[in-house]
Amino acid sequence: MPTYMDIGANDPFHLNNTAIFYRRGCHGINLEGNPNLAENFNLFRPVDLNITMGISDIEEERNLYIMCDHTLSTFSRDEYDNLIRNGQKLNEIKKIKLNTIKYILDQYCEGLFPDLLSLDAEGMDLQILKSINFSESAPKIICVEAAAYSPVG
Repeated sequence: MPTYMDIGANDPFHLNNTAIFYRRGCHGINLEGNPNLAENFNLFRPVDLNITMGISDIEEERNLYIMCDHTLSTFSRDEYDNLIRNGQKLNEIKKIKLNTIKYILDQYCEGLFPDLLSLDAEGMDLQILKSINFSESAPKIICVEAAAYSPVG
């Protein structure tokens, strides 16, 4: 069965790239920085490893800009500024611990990537991708949200 790592998992099923795998008996790691959303993974995807943590290229603590449309919440100040300029509303700001993919792999995966990496980190995707040492371990498939926020659908 395929395994996965879902960074910026957001919701256990709605708009979630790994939900179909979970429903078919696969398991993996869901990483969600927003503590308001993370508990749903423990309730609805208990077979997975569900971690309330953000991912970055370095271990740090950052502001999480939790938007009223929680799918747009971000650790990126630039992304937050863009969202506000385009009419999105801030719900709250929380300080959240971020860690690296290497840390997650070493702590929970014996240093080896799961088969699928799903990455939806609202403005931090490229930074996270660049931090991966593909010569050490790499996923077989990478799915990255490529769309930037635009007020026009």
